[in-house]
Amino acid sequence: MVGEMSVAPAKKGEEEIEVPRAEGFIEALAGAVVVGFSDDGLFILEFLRPLTKLVADREGRIRGFKGEMRSCARIYISYVTAKKLLQTLEDQIKKYEERFKE
Repeated sequence: MVGEMSVAPAKKGEEEIEVPRAEGFIEALAGAVVVGFSDDGLFILEFLRPLTKLVADREGRIRGFKGEMRSCARIYISYVTAKKLLQTLEDQIKKYEERFKE
């Protein structure tokens, strides 16, 4: 289920309920996402994160960084869930742009 996330504190007198995490819950900062769909009609969201290494010469002078993108999570969702995700993302992007003047 896709829903809106609020970072505002609860109003005075308003009850908050903590949502428990599933046993296999994964939280990771992704730098990119690849989206596709399978032959059986599921959408596949492959989240990637950068894996970087500092590179130096033999004298210890830093020469830069090398790296690649590695998959950190793969999520399969139905068409209906993908449509709900799309609508929610559009709504959240509008709110973000209004707030941060993008």
